[in-house]
Amino acid sequence: MATQIIEENNILTFFKEHPILVLTFSALLCSAVGYWTEYSLLREFGLNIVVFAEADDFFLAGLKNPKVFLFAFPAFAVGIAYISIRVTNLAKEQEYIAREELEIQREIERANFDGEKDHALRLQEKQKEMKQYYKAKLTQQRRRASLMILPMIILGVVLIFATLHFEMESHLDRVVNSPEHMSTIELRTGQRLPKDNGAPIVFITATEKFMFFYQHDSNNDMSTIAVPIASISDVSYSKFVQPKPPSNKSMQPIAKAPAD
Repeated sequence: MATQIIEENNILTFFKEHPILVLTFSALLCSAVGYWTEYSLLREFGLNIVVFAEADDFFLAGLKNPKVFLFAFPAFAVGIAYISIRVTNLAKEQEYIAREELEIQREIERANFDGEKDHALRLQEKQKEMKQYYKAKLTQQRRRASLMILPMIILGVVLIFATLHFEMESHLDRVVNSPEHMSTIELRTGQRLPKDNGAPIVFITATEKFMFFYQHDSNNDMSTIAVPIASISDVSYSKFVQPKPPSNKSMQPIAKAPAD
């Protein structure tokens, strides 16, 4: 049969036949989201995540906040549904073409058997024109289906990074302006962070080898702490307590004794 029928009658078949392609794209997207999340966040604290992170940290960072992917899901769902419908219609159309070709081929064989050479030639010409017409039509429909993939992917990625920006701003505000919990770090050396009467510290994020904390100073001076995980024996969390401003008693003038 001249025309090959599409076996991919739905988009799930494509995923089954190209799992490596799908997984590779998903991993790259997740890593890109993770990299931008950690880079944008730590940049606000004067740190470069590339100095502290391993390659797999970015992939894991992309999984920390699945909410950003939920906002992009409708775009991907619409794209998958559209492509699935297109592919299904192509399969039905090619089945129709195959039946028409088979019917014309039978008529050609009957005409040749009956000795109607002219009729057989006309049928062959009709078959040739039909093949050319439907070939051009199917090629155009495949191109349209393919062109829809890229805009849907771009829209989904834009939605992911737009949501990521707002989530990062919200997380930054929770760390710097309105923290709910503060951290206490026990080091393997026996030391504790923060030190007694020291400004409280708030957890920012972590990689495979480092944990990052923001230290709240009553003077509003920014202080970021990067602690190697290998040097930590325990991290505990408690309700955040706002540091008290420095006392001004030491700044008051000392009263002079009255002169004799």
